[in-house]
Amino acid sequence: MRRVLRILFNVATVVSLVLCVVTMAAWVLSYQARDFFSWTQADRRLRLVAETHRHGLAAGVFVPVGTGGRLLPPEARWKYTAPKSYAQTVGSQGTFFKRFGFVFEYSENGAFALRQLACPYWFIMLLTTILPAARLAAWRRRARRLSLHPTVCRHCGYDLRATPDRCPECGTVLKAKGG
Repeated sequence: MRRVLRILFNVATVVSLVLCVVTMAAWVLSYQARDFFSWTQADRRLRLVAETHRHGLAAGVFVPVGTGGRLLPPEARWKYTAPKSYAQTVGSQGTFFKRFGFVFEYSENGAFALRQLACPYWFIMLLTTILPAARLAAWRRRARRLSLHPTVCRHCGYDLRATPDRCPECGTVLKAKGG
């Protein structure tokens, strides 16, 4: 069970690191172009929208209200446009959270209801960096702890009090002490 947890933890760390790199690339690319993706469900009762901005990501869900609202025909499309500022699209800088780039809005215009969520790139980078940074810190602590103990193999951490010349676990030959 412990091995399975360690493997899952390692996979989560790698996925987090990959997401961090992808977010960093999206952040850099957002200054050159704006990506816009939309997908409409086959029965036209749901439309998902995601877009990149200079400072963050925004995602929204359009749902028809009542029987009058019909969405666009079923499709999935991706288009590139000129870069746009996050504040222009997501909204004004009025509330506390909007000043930091977070938005959760619900609006209704009679035919459609829109739920929009926006998050700045710096926050996504922070979240995806926590696990790899914690793993790196733990690795460094373990390496330092092993290097400080003279009775522990520096390669695998095996206790060498019984066999001070060679590690029976990994076979590492230890340096001769003295003269």
